[in-house]
Amino acid sequence: MNQVGVLVGGGINLVSGARRHPLRGFRWFRSAVPRVRGLTRGFMPPPASRVSEAADGLTLPRKRRYLTRVSDSQTQEGNPAADNAEVARVLQQIADMLEFKNENPFKYRSYQMAAETIGSMATPVTDIVSRGGAGELQKIPGIGKTISAQILEIIQTGKSSYFEELTKDIPATVLDLRRVSGIGLKTAQLLYRDLGVNSLDQLKSLAEGGGLASVPGLGEKTIARIKSSLTRLSQK
Repeated sequence: MNQVGVLVGGGINLVSGARRHPLRGFRWFRSAVPRVRGLTRGFMPPPASRVSEAADGLTLPRKRRYLTRVSDSQTQEGNPAADNAEVARVLQQIADMLEFKNENPFKYRSYQMAAETIGSMATPVTDIVSRGGAGELQKIPGIGKTISAQILEIIQTGKSSYFEELTKDIPATVLDLRRVSGIGLKTAQLLYRDLGVNSLDQLKSLAEGGGLASVPGLGEKTIARIKSSLTRLSQK
């Protein structure tokens, strides 16, 4: 026999007495060990340390640094800091007012997404700020330069000058109208624009006086639901 296949130390050493390619004619080799075919072409497996580093490099970008939900974190880090809820509340108010004023949908949705993100985090937003300020906040998905500046202001002062600017011509209490079951965005805008209703107290007075019957799109069942919802809200 001109060709001999020899197994050496768990690897494969091919000794050929012919001039043709050493693998040709070794049908048993190709069928029996197809997974190590690359070893015959000079392939050398990388050191274990490099394999580990490569694996880590593949998994790191997939990690979500700050998006741990409250339900997932309570068994690990305890309850989230209360300031996250406050920051989220103000951001949501900004989003709601932008939507009420028919601003660019992309704009108010950006604030809405930021509010949901901050509100669902287990990591206190103040800890993130202390590590790197606005730059560290911008590593959170959906948080850009403008919103990160708003978050810093809320943390430092407890309020948002941007929200105050938005409410110069429309009172913030108008947003409470949408807390009432049966009143959506369009109805709230109509109540404010056509009837001057800008608070729950004014809506309650209108309902008690029978004024809701004059609002387009409100039937008897919807009016009854609005009255019932106003009663529940007034008891809280």
